[in-house]
Amino acid sequence: MYGVVFALIARAARLHGAWTLVGGVVFGLAVQLVMSVIVLPLVSQDGLVGEIGLPSFTVEHLLFGLTLGLWVALRPQDIPADTPARIGAGRASSASWRQSMATRDAADQSQNPHVHHNAVP
Repeated sequence: MYGVVFALIARAARLHGAWTLVGGVVFGLAVQLVMSVIVLPLVSQDGLVGEIGLPSFTVEHLLFGLTLGLWVALRPQDIPADTPARIGAGRASSASWRQSMATRDAADQSQNPHVHHNAVP
């Protein structure tokens, strides 16, 4: 979930190159803050940070953010430029996004007839 959120933010902010790495690191620290202050206390795991140690917990989140930044920097084609979240829900925009997804699905299907993106197992 966090990776998708970062990808949409990075695309909307038009992050490129080294800025995606910086953005990823900042995002990783933001996730650490959300986990420490909101999520872990909600699930009665607020002592987890103390068990792991704050330095380890921080390094884990920095590496997570750096990985997300590298993903967006090295594989921008994984995040379509015309995602509905970025351009709104306009009819023409949604139609072009659906068309790009249909084209991707058709290409995948021709390469591997056993691939079904929207199929329920």
